[in-house]
Amino acid sequence: MIPRLTLLTFVLGSNLLSAASYRFSLEGRDFDPKILPVLGTRKGDYTLGDIGRVGNFPFVLHAPGHYQFHFGNEGKAKLFCRIDGGASHCVGVRITQPQGELDGNPPLINPLSTMTPKERSRLWSVLVDGEPLKWDPILRAKGLDWSATALGLDYGYNGRENRALPALPAGLRYLSVQCEGVTGLDKLTSLQGTRDLRFLDLRLFDQALDLSFLGANAGLLNLSISGGSVRNTGKLADLSKLRFLKLRRTEDLNSVAFVTSLPELRVFKIDSTAVTDLRLLAHCPQLRLLSATGSLVEYLPDGKKLPKLRDVRLLATPVATRNDQTDALRKTVPGCTVHTTWEDSLRSKLARVNHLRVRSGETSHREREGGATLFEIKDGGKIQNLINRITINQERSGFHCMCYGDPCLEFYEGNKLVATLGFHHGQSLRWDGGLWPGDANVSKPSARLLCNLIAAEGHHGPQEQLRETIARERATPKDWEPSIKAFEEADREAPPPENPILFLGSSSIRKWDLSSSFPDHFTINRGFGGSELSDAIRYFDRIVLPSHPRIIFLYAGDNDINRNKTAEQVVADYQTFAQLVRSKIPATQFAFIAIKPSIKRWHLWPEMKRANEMIHDLSQAHDNLHCLDIASPMLGPDGKLIREFFEKDGLHLNPAGYRVWTKVVTGWLEKRETGF
Repeated sequence: MIPRLTLLTFVLGSNLLSAASYRFSLEGRDFDPKILPVLGTRKGDYTLGDIGRVGNFPFVLHAPGHYQFHFGNEGKAKLFCRIDGGASHCVGVRITQPQGELDGNPPLINPLSTMTPKERSRLWSVLVDGEPLKWDPILRAKGLDWSATALGLDYGYNGRENRALPALPAGLRYLSVQCEGVTGLDKLTSLQGTRDLRFLDLRLFDQALDLSFLGANAGLLNLSISGGSVRNTGKLADLSKLRFLKLRRTEDLNSVAFVTSLPELRVFKIDSTAVTDLRLLAHCPQLRLLSATGSLVEYLPDGKKLPKLRDVRLLATPVATRNDQTDALRKTVPGCTVHTTWEDSLRSKLARVNHLRVRSGETSHREREGGATLFEIKDGGKIQNLINRITINQERSGFHCMCYGDPCLEFYEGNKLVATLGFHHGQSLRWDGGLWPGDANVSKPSARLLCNLIAAEGHHGPQEQLRETIARERATPKDWEPSIKAFEEADREAPPPENPILFLGSSSIRKWDLSSSFPDHFTINRGFGGSELSDAIRYFDRIVLPSHPRIIFLYAGDNDINRNKTAEQVVADYQTFAQLVRSKIPATQFAFIAIKPSIKRWHLWPEMKRANEMIHDLSQAHDNLHCLDIASPMLGPDGKLIREFFEKDGLHLNPAGYRVWTKVVTGWLEKRETGF
């Protein structure tokens, strides 16, 4: 084994080692941990100094060989490892607060306190959670070699004040911070005091992060930021040594101008961002992997300047449907795979699967502990036929909880676990291990197919759970009952004015300040967030008829298509609602507000646009049916979405967006009332 203190010095001048030099097992079974390259050339080419993960424990790759992990008798408070059959020693410790006792202020459970200096010096990972005010003494503990020990800080969900990042140990190279549900970490000022960071993973969720601290960490090789929003992205240009950069689900990120200063960049992930133009990546000749799934990308880089590019992921992006650009990239970089559909990515990932194992027990594709094997299929042809019948619903992936329920399906290439599919909290089937970020939902027909497969072997639980899920999804009236009762109570307390204008629909209606937008009209707001056209139909008699409106403005269909309804299904529901108007209140004018494009659901815009066009055509045939085009004013001359109309969530309108809608509706009202 290479001496720890000389590890990274050696690595920087060493020849790269192949992934084949490393093998991993957990609790006696082979597995593939998530490996994040730091010094390696690309994902899959592991080398000394790269970061792996076992459960929640990050660890630094040391000498090549067979890493044999297991947890101690303390549960998951300690992680043990031996390499190539050598002596087993503790390589990871978790310092935590007793569960459910945060308010009681008990002492932290600290395994470090009983470890000798020699044992501390051999640690690869230290995880700290619980009360942040108690972290400082732990981070100052003697005997820890922070040049080769990864530090993980987990702020959890307790929502307390004083969330400042603690002073970090000198010489720290590997840091992961998870601040889920926490506020107040916007500056990360203590990172300005670090100089040696090589790996930094920030999971921000709702944080707003100022990247000014990056100037002090010019030696960073791998930077990952997930969630929240980022400011001062120009500071990324200071990281000239950066090889791996992930900016996933970072709000307000709409430019990659900083990449012109990153000549060593090998992996670039900007999934679920507002970035539209990637042509500047031509300045990154070392680039191997590009992932922009769920982003607003419309322009790709020149492949001639990216000879090493091998993997491009463009699922749920506008450019994915533009064959001229994607074909040009494939042509100019012959060895590059360009992924544009979920199914293609899935099939590519599972092309060599020849073993399916179905087992009980909650699981993840990286930790396969416990659970009994229910049955196995080792006929490669039969398995591939099954895979070819699996389809993905087109909802953007990467937003789901990554835990799995019972049972799960494990797909293998020989002894290598490739992907896992399982029930999520007993509600739906979820897929993980594909090329998308995070996981993706299989379609309902595929869910039925897989449930039937399991039921044929005598295990009916998944089948029954799926039926219950579908029944819950269809039985939505109870979901909106409180909102509907609130409307009825409001009508009793203050009866509606005579012949009002009724605005009905989802959250885009609910959030609309109608009194300010239409001061010269009597308006009623009957928006209930998340609703679909079918909900407007279901509650028609309770929220439409009592007001006797002279005009109905309905906005719906957005949520419908996001929940995998087709344009035809939306149109069918529109026709049903229109028929209710014609039959029950025939003198009422009905105006459908066209489904809007949005940042968050831009990948669904083609289907939404198709629904709008069909509804517009139908409305032309009836005097009291109308379709108001609010979508066109929200697009620029080039057909791009005008992002300035949206709130930070990329879905709902801000005041500027509502002014566009108000102008369209006001114009239509004036035309109706003046006859022009």
